[in-house]
Amino acid sequence: AAVASSMAGKPEKDFAVEYSKSNRASCKICASKIDKDVLRIGQYVQSPHFDGWIPNWHHMNCFFNKKKNAIATSSEIAGFMDLQFSDQQEIKGYLSGTKTVPAESGSAAKGGDFQCEYAKSNRSKCKLCDETIESGTIRLGPVERMDRPPFLPVPQWHHVKCFVESKKWPGVAAAGIDGYDSLSADDQAS
Repeated sequence: AAVASSMAGKPEKDFAVEYSKSNRASCKICASKIDKDVLRIGQYVQSPHFDGWIPNWHHMNCFFNKKKNAIATSSEIAGFMDLQFSDQQEIKGYLSGTKTVPAESGSAAKGGDFQCEYAKSNRSKCKLCDETIESGTIRLGPVERMDRPPFLPVPQWHHVKCFVESKKWPGVAAAGIDGYDSLSADDQAS
């Protein structure tokens, strides 16, 4: 019975598209604002605040870059027929695979989803060795979306040595990592 009540009021379709009514919503992938009158796509999730369903809005590029196989056809998207024809064609292109998503589609995607900086405190721990990353030392890691609300992008910090030795991310160019330019010349060289 508890499952039935939590499904009450569930929208007919799991996804919705519309032109943003204001600029208050943020993309749940890149966390940047979605401007007014911009085409956005939402995935319905159960609200953590009340017994009902709410859309988690995304930029089109962010959504189809991270969740390209989440939707099979346009018939799964509420509001699709209300869109301008050119926008319908764009979405159909994403779904069929004939339209590709730009590699950099939001603030969290910049630099290949990696970030580096000098540690601001002694509070961060390396995700590989679980040791403290000392204040003032370089820390770097991939930027990953949280697996729970508010689903913000968060760096997964590593010591430089641990990051390199893990070999999880072959081919990552140091110069392409966000924050690399803010390091001293000596640290960039090492």
